[in-house]
Amino acid sequence: MNILLIKPANNHPSYVDEAPSLALLTLGTLAENEGHIVKIVHMGTDRIEIREAMTKYHPDVLGITCNTFQIKSAKAIAEYARNWSKDLKIVVGGPHAVAYDGIADHTVIGEGENEWLEILGSKRRLEDMDDIPQLDYSLVDLSKFPGISPVGAVPSMSMMASRGCPFQCSFCNTPIFWGKKMQYRDPKLVVDEIDFLHQQY
Repeated sequence: MNILLIKPANNHPSYVDEAPSLALLTLGTLAENEGHIVKIVHMGTDRIEIREAMTKYHPDVLGITCNTFQIKSAKAIAEYARNWSKDLKIVVGGPHAVAYDGIADHTVIGEGENEWLEILGSKRRLEDMDDIPQLDYSLVDLSKFPGISPVGAVPSMSMMASRGCPFQCSFCNTPIFWGKKMQYRDPKLVVDEIDFLHQQY
């Protein structure tokens, strides 16, 4: 299948535009490993409109991640995609995914890897973070991301070493989204990924 994964543009400028989506890289890598053709689009960085993306990539499955900064643009993308093709399978994930229950075919809350694999028809399941494969960073053009630095852009990259939070702050959705238990990735896998990114990019 052709799979298009979209990170919508933010409604307001934000630091989250300065690094590629680890969620989409994870889902894209899993889909590639299952034999699917994957394209990831960061709309705020790639400067591409949804109409152009749909026409160019002709997806069978559209995945949209939706954070607080992207509520309006994510909804517009989902609505356009639904009108573009009634047969298109639309999957929405992220903290604000529940806002699009009427538009999306699948709404994924919290950790989405296993549900994503199920949507793709795979029997494979991940037991923990260590089962997540080495991300395929070639799915995005890292040169388009300026990097995070208070004194100017320097090459940098977000990484996933843990999930969750041991605290229960009343204003934060992390315990709801990730669950109340902390998960830690094998330190060796984290170091190996750092070495890979340093040598490759």
